Amino acid sequence: MPMILILTAHGDHSTDQTIDWLNYYNVQYQRINIDDLLANHTVAYSIDHNHSEFTIDQHQTSDFKVVWFRKSGVFRSSDLMLQSKNILSDQLSSFLSFEYTAFIQALTISFTKAKWLCNIEAVNSLDKTKQLILASKAGLDIPESLITNDRKQAIAFLQKLKGKSIIKPLAESEIFGTPENKYSISPKLLSKDFFRYFKRKKFLPSLIQEYLEKDIELRIFYLDSECYAMAIFSQLDEQTKVDYRNYNFKKPNRFVPYNLPKTILKSIQCFMEYAGLNTGSIDMIKTKSGRFVFLEVNPKGQYDMVSNPCNYFLEEKIALSLINKLN
Repeated sequence: MPMILILTAHGDHSTDQTIDWLNYYNVQYQRINIDDLLANHTVAYSIDHNHSEFTIDQHQTSDFKVVWFRKSGVFRSSDLMLQSKNILSDQLSSFLSFEYTAFIQALTISFTKAKWLCNIEAVNSLDKTKQLILASKAGLDIPESLITNDRKQAIAFLQKLKGKSIIKPLAESEIFGTPENKYSISPKLLSKDFFRYFKRKKFLPSLIQEYLEKDIELRIFYLDSECYAMAIFSQLDEQTKVDYRNYNFKKPNRFVPYNLPKTILKSIQCFMEYAGLNTGSIDMIKTKSGRFVFLEVNPKGQYDMVSNPCNYFLEEKIALSLINKLN
């Protein structure tokens, strides 16, 4: 019987909820938590002159007609090496991480005949720079942006903007630290004189964008050409004004369903087609002047935070999307 392969991460609640619907519809599937793959599963890739076959536990890749790439998880070198204070342990851990990434790429290549929900190759090739280029090509409005490693270039760009600017990671935002202290690498407002007092002339290339005063923030879950939009009234709270992901748990932002203009819907569909994605969580803002501005898409973004407040029942819709791809 054809099966669905779910590639996700340990403890992902959104995956659990979608799997509940797959169980309800009595569909065969196998869940692989990528962060537990090496410790809890048996994998092998046999290659010879005439044939190649990947096996996961007792299943061959040909058993899976549909693959859902939900999350990648976090590689743990502790699964493969003993803890030690050896001076080379950090370098070895880095090497193992690269080897693990190469293995995951080999795994995904073996599913050439499967239908994908969130194709991992498209995800891996889509950085924020490419997103902005494709969004503009698709007719979406984007913030004026500069990626640079040079202080003079940054100062000139801030002068050109004549207002507030924002700095963002080129990759995904991260939270790291110790059990006692957590630190967030996420979008931050810049003062107009920030780089004038910056001692280094060169720095790691960074994404600087114009800061747009927003009327509302929009989180849009995209699935098979359909958009499920939610308005977030984050501008009313200083804590969430720059980025609603600076959550105020004591006084949460208001979330409501939102109907996007047809022209924006068409441009989003065009952008996702250019990006090679059939699902993803899109962040946009509607400015006080009425502009709908694209910020980014996260192909692996959360959808329950849109589903629950807006009664979109996205978990069931994703399950039905996977089931339809089996046929």
